[in-house]
Amino acid sequence: MAVSRDKLLALRDAPAYHVPDAAAYVGVPVSTLRSWIRSVARTSAPLIAAADATRGILSFNNLVEAHILRIFRQQHKVRLPKIREALDYASRELRMPRPLLSKRLETDGVGIFIDHLGALTDLTTSGALYLRALLEDQLHRVDWDERELAYRLYPQVTGAEHGQKPLIAIDPALSFGRPIILRRAIATEAVVARIDSGESVDEVVQDLGLTKAEVTAAVMFEHQAA
Repeated sequence: MAVSRDKLLALRDAPAYHVPDAAAYVGVPVSTLRSWIRSVARTSAPLIAAADATRGILSFNNLVEAHILRIFRQQHKVRLPKIREALDYASRELRMPRPLLSKRLETDGVGIFIDHLGALTDLTTSGALYLRALLEDQLHRVDWDERELAYRLYPQVTGAEHGQKPLIAIDPALSFGRPIILRRAIATEAVVARIDSGESVDEVVQDLGLTKAEVTAAVMFEHQAA
């Protein structure tokens, strides 16, 4: 039975990921992700509004937001207040309440965001170009629907060649939003569990209809997320 569009939209915002799992999938320390979903003062909203703030459980949409924010913190050490201010500006310019979830950031929004961020910080011209290139690269790891909203995330996998077609995906409409080998919609943790139980790579490949590259990607992803 096909899932309705409204149901799909609801799945993307449904609480589904505890902070440790979400941090592992996105590739940031748990403490970092906790700081992004925590209000720093009564007058300051969190950088990411967790789907379930009381229990600290994130949605797929929160994963996408964290995926993009990782670039600013890990690659360029931009301070959180400046990122928040630039996001607010981009939201006004793009007229989108959550610009990091919109394909418009990929098309016409990156320039607006980076230009304003540079005006708020000591970002050099070359630094702005570098940051823009990184952001555009990460946005290509997100698939967008006909409403230009994010619906699938391709997390980075250690050892994957640059430009290689992503094999691992996170999609709230598939396998309850757990990381999967996309072509077969098989959970990566299920593949690793079979190998850890003593099955060979060749046995898993034959039984599940996978390629060795897909099995390797599942193993690499699960171990980097551990």
